Amino acid sequence: KNPTTAKKRFRVISMCDNLSLLTAWANDVSFDTVFAEQLKGLARPGDVLLVITGSGNSPNILRALETAQEVGMKTLGWLGFDGGKALSLCDRSILVRTHDYGLVESAHAVLTHLITSWLMGCRGGEP
Repeated sequence: KNPTTAKKRFRVISMCDNLSLLTAWANDVSFDTVFAEQLKGLARPGDVLLVITGSGNSPNILRALETAQEVGMKTLGWLGFDGGKALSLCDRSILVRTHDYGLVESAHAVLTHLITSWLMGCRGGEP
């Protein structure tokens, strides 16, 4: 039995990694919908959308959260400042209540390490 195939897998997609897709949606429709349009083709009810934003007011993040709700996704926000409009659109959120972008981004980086560690534990340890 191959140890890598025996480990639990997660279906994870970063919607900001495909530059061709991002620019196509931005040029053909609007930058405000670059994430929402991707969700329309990728998301399933019960999936989780994690948004990471400083202000919580970026139109592309807000449209993504609205689309996620329409699809039946769970929404999690890592937010800064006062959470902005995104705060009320997230099922759960972690709010870094400061207007210092550097502190917000640093806290989000720590959260990234924590969730990575947690996910590794869920799948049984090391990659």
